[in-house]
Amino acid sequence: MATQGGRMIFHDLKRWLVYGASGWCIMFTTADLMGYPAQVEGRSMQPILNANCYNAKKKPQFGLWPMGNYLTDWVFISRRGLDVLAVGDIVTLNNPRVPADRDIKRIIATEGQTVVTRSYKNKVVVVPKGHVWIEGDNHSLSKDSNVYGPVPAGLIYGKAVAIVFPPDRIRRLDYQVPPRPFGKVSASSCKSHGDTIHETDDDSR
Repeated sequence: MATQGGRMIFHDLKRWLVYGASGWCIMFTTADLMGYPAQVEGRSMQPILNANCYNAKKKPQFGLWPMGNYLTDWVFISRRGLDVLAVGDIVTLNNPRVPADRDIKRIIATEGQTVVTRSYKNKVVVVPKGHVWIEGDNHSLSKDSNVYGPVPAGLIYGKAVAIVFPPDRIRRLDYQVPPRPFGKVSASSCKSHGDTIHETDDDSR
């Protein structure tokens, strides 16, 4: 009887392990094909992201749970439509210099467009084929294409489409490019290409 009971426990455990592994596979496949929520850390995309997580009189605080009146934003990252990248899209991408880091920035220009840069080695850049020019909305705290130049579009992992947490911040994201006082982006000279684990925009490191 003891042996039979042990076998039953073993079979039940094996069955639950199979169910659990199958569930994880389904979850990860769905996230990879459709999208997933991600927490944004840092301030380079303020004010559109993490607008509530910094007060000039206090040290910035980041995290999942409320700390005083400060909360970081959670965004939904869509894995769809990555073959059509447009100016104004807020995207997550592998950092060109530290591939293990995933940043969240805004597309400022696509291939064929001319950009007047803020601090890049070339004052004017024509974005090459298969690349985009990305920047943080908070220019003073962003390490972006003004540091490492045009970024291969293949590094882009998803599009941030909406803030999903905290509740008072739930909204669709604005794809309007904020003013760039240091220079404009020209009209594209080629065909139109169509109209954010933790996602970090923390460029203080």
